[in-house]
Amino acid sequence: MNKFKKEIWNELEHQADLLKKIHLSDLFQSNSSRFEQLSFQHEKLLFDFSKNFLTSSTIDVFTSLGEIYHVSQRINDLYKGKAQYGGEFISLHTALRYHGNKKIMVDGHDVMEDIKYELERMNIFVHQVIDGFWRGFSDKAITDVINIGIGGSDLGPLLLTEALTNYRTHLKVHFVSNGDGMQANELMNTLNPETTLLIIVSKTFTTQETLSNANSLIKWFLNNTAHSPFANHVIGVSANIDAMDAFHIPKENQFLFWDFVGGRYSVWSAAGLASALAIGFDNFQQFLYGGSAVDEHFKNTELKENIPFLLALIDLFYIEFWNTQTRAILPYHSYLQHLPAYLQQLSMESLGKSINKDAQIIKHPTGNIIWGDLGSNGQHAFFQLLHQGKLFVPIDFIVPICLEQQNCTHTQYVLANALAQAQALMQGKTREEVYQQMLNENFSLEEIHRLLPHRIYPGNRPSTMIFLEGLSPKTLGELLAFYEHKVFVQSIIWDINPFDQWGVELGKELAKKYFKKFQSLNHKNNHQTIDYIKNILRKTIYPH
Repeated sequence: MNKFKKEIWNELEHQADLLKKIHLSDLFQSNSSRFEQLSFQHEKLLFDFSKNFLTSSTIDVFTSLGEIYHVSQRINDLYKGKAQYGGEFISLHTALRYHGNKKIMVDGHDVMEDIKYELERMNIFVHQVIDGFWRGFSDKAITDVINIGIGGSDLGPLLLTEALTNYRTHLKVHFVSNGDGMQANELMNTLNPETTLLIIVSKTFTTQETLSNANSLIKWFLNNTAHSPFANHVIGVSANIDAMDAFHIPKENQFLFWDFVGGRYSVWSAAGLASALAIGFDNFQQFLYGGSAVDEHFKNTELKENIPFLLALIDLFYIEFWNTQTRAILPYHSYLQHLPAYLQQLSMESLGKSINKDAQIIKHPTGNIIWGDLGSNGQHAFFQLLHQGKLFVPIDFIVPICLEQQNCTHTQYVLANALAQAQALMQGKTREEVYQQMLNENFSLEEIHRLLPHRIYPGNRPSTMIFLEGLSPKTLGELLAFYEHKVFVQSIIWDINPFDQWGVELGKELAKKYFKKFQSLNHKNNHQTIDYIKNILRKTIYPH
């Protein structure tokens, strides 16, 4: 680490030391304009950072850190399609949602031509299916769509489809991801193959879980119809054309995305085809516009007011100087139930690295564990630990204000709870306050002595509040793009490649070996017994 970087890290540590001596409530007491100074609005999204260990001086240090690490230059490089990591990989997922007229060149080719071509193919196909012009083999219209994929080929489309339930078309869209086959079995027991469309999504088209589920569903189709499903009922989405050809998917049923699009960033591409069918292509386009609007903010806003940059540095601040290992994502809207899992993959697969981009061992922490659930449910499950436990867990409260909802009481109740939880976590409740309250409620002195310690809330627990004015395709696109860019900024500071995921490969390799051994064992009818498992372990893990 050079002299200037060391100096700025020392200054950041000094900021942390100062803030650790201050209660978050006192920061509000000493600055009546704190909310105004530490909240930032982008169109219909509001980011309130005021309940964090943060002052204007801290943001100044953040900005200096960003300048030393050339964050603005790296942002520009990202949008120009420049190789980020030794020329080995180009990430251009942002091009998928770009709707301007500039060319984006890769190896002398304008990739926007390919992207716009595939988008138009999606547009035509989606309208054909929704309007009933795409027919099954028996000339019946499609009623059900099954998205077969895992990881980014499932989490993004699943989130988008469920989050935008209020925008749904008449098509029923289902998702099959897990390798145990249970999801596929349930659908095979209820759906009519004559009116079902299968969308197989895999960047490599070699993912074992996806191909296994696809083969099971195709076999179901053949057994129940005696017709080949490929012409009318099977769509492939992949970057591997040869593999789709080998799977017998007709060329006209193949939709493409590219090597420069990582799986966890692919929802903006044809990998989101099932979602486009679920909400209609016009709404899918609005989702892309939302992401593109955030791209403009990210590119053109100075660091001290750049929302993804601030999201990244606040999180990094806690990881580096409070030794936090987790961050809770708590959406206060039922349709966002899959958001924690989506952000979990985005962050942990991108930042869970111990080797930097120059192949050197990293000695500092990188990334954290992302987890969460619907906020209202969490209040009755794990908030006890957040309020009174010994772990320091920063939180993101995500609160869509659903103006279109007829029953305002529900909206008001959810908003009240989110605000109350954030305030309680920050403010806490002192011994004196608890004592006075118990006296006012006519508790005896004996009861006060016994119960008072349990009713103290230490507070001083930080959170970021993110408000969305309505949960729409555009606001959802904006929200996801903000988090994408947060991860990218953190990868710059930590000097890691956020676009690879080598850590997932070893388990895949070993699983293939196990599978071959399972098939070679003479298990007869005992494959579901403990004795069978013991036999497997003896012959695989435990050599004799």
